[in-house]
Parts: sequence; C-alpha cells; structure tokens
Amino acid sequence: MLEQMMCQVSAFLATRTLAANSQQSYRYDLQQFCQTTRGQVTDQSLRRYEESLLGLKATARNRKLSVVNQFLYFLYEQGELTRFYRLKSQQVLVKNRTWLVSEQLNLSRLYQIDLASTGQLIALLILELGLTPSELVLAEMKQFDLDFKLLRLIRKQQVRVLPLSDVLLPFLLARQAQTYLFEHDGQRYSRQWFHRQLSNYLRELGLSEVSAQRLREEYIKRQVEQGMDAQTLAKHLGLKSLTSLERYYK
Repeated sequence: MLEQMMCQVSAFLATRTLAANSQQSYRYDLQQFCQTTRGQVTDQSLRRYEESLLGLKATARNRKLSVVNQFLYFLYEQGELTRFYRLKSQQVLVKNRTWLVSEQLNLSRLYQIDLASTGQLIALLILELGLTPSELVLAEMKQFDLDFKLLRLIRKQQVRVLPLSDVLLPFLLARQAQTYLFEHDGQRYSRQWFHRQLSNYLRELGLSEVSAQRLREEYIKRQVEQGMDAQTLAKHLGLKSLTSLERYYK
C-alpha cells in the first residue's frame, strides 16, 4: 500500500504547476505523510499523522496540512477514496494581515438554528461554503450527499467538491424530498428573492450592513486563517485565477 500511495503522490505532483523547490517541498511533505499513515487513508491513520505534527511551529504544521489536504482531494477526485477526508489544524494560524486587524463581524447569532428561517440557511450556505446567490438559485438536492457530508458542483466541466458542516445538515435533511434546494411548487426562485430573504434576515439580527459579498469574504478569511492555500481556495470558490485572493495572502 505504501508503494502504491507513493505512485499516487507522483501522479498528484504531475497535475501541479510548481517551482522546482516547491515541488521538492511538496514531495517531502507527502512522503512523510505516506510513511506515517503506512500508505493507508483511514480516520485512525489520519489522526496519527495529525498528532505527529503537534511539535511543529504553526506555520510549518499548516503548510503540511494544506499540502496533504490537496493530495486527499486529488485522491477523492480520482476515485481512489470513497469519501472526502480533510485534516484540520489544532491551532489556528493568525498572521499580521491588514484584513485581520479590521473590524471583525460577530456572526454568532447566525448559528442559533431556526429551521423555519430561509434567510438563515442562505446566510449559512454563503458563510460555510462560500457560495454565491447565483449558485444557490441553481442548487439541486441531488448535488448534496448527506451521508458523506459533501456538496458536488459541476459548472462548465469544472467539478467542485465542498465538505458540508454539521450546522447545515438539519436544514438539508428537511429539504431532501425537493428537487431544488430552494423552490416553490417545484420552481426555482429568482436571484432577487434570495437577496430579499437574506437582507430581511440580517436586518432582523441587527446586521443590516452585512451583505452576501461580506459573508463570502468572511468565508475566505476563515479558510486562509486555517491554512488553506490560495490554489485550493480558488478551486473551492470556482475562481479561474488567484487575482482576487492575492490580498488575503500578503
């Protein structure tokens, strides 16, 4: 199994456009991962790998986690894994970036669950997954795998697989029988309807200054703080380039 995973590392690196020293660093980190997990991807082996990083500085630990998460995502896309695994840092990496010292939003009230609130679900889908109102208009329930907690989006031959947080599951379970995530008599709503529902909900919470774009920015900030690299984040957001993300990595 170890030899097979090492071959998969080479296949993964072949899909990345990296400078020579970056490729060497990626290979070294993934070789360590293969050896620690003995070539097996299980909850137990991944926990063992996470524990092996605890003695490292936060910057090094988050770099390694980011590389391994990209590799695990590659294995899932290739059909080598039957479920999507994602490692999480046990310590949040906070860098001195200008957007971190700006006013922080208190969004804790968004997590006081009310299954009857459509506006709350819209807000959480943007905040937890980085989705846009346009994507929510088109979202169908068949795209959600609630057993494996995944959302699979396909747009213009681009495939995105996003992990679903537990906070979303009660809302999604209540809508399993529907065709679209948001619908009325089997028909989709308009983008204006989504913006109206979101605005009304946020205004009720005293967050009238918050918009869909602001919530999406909060999603981006959270992912950067947790060590996600720009290339992976761009793929999660469905972006064609890294240009709009550059300011978050300065």
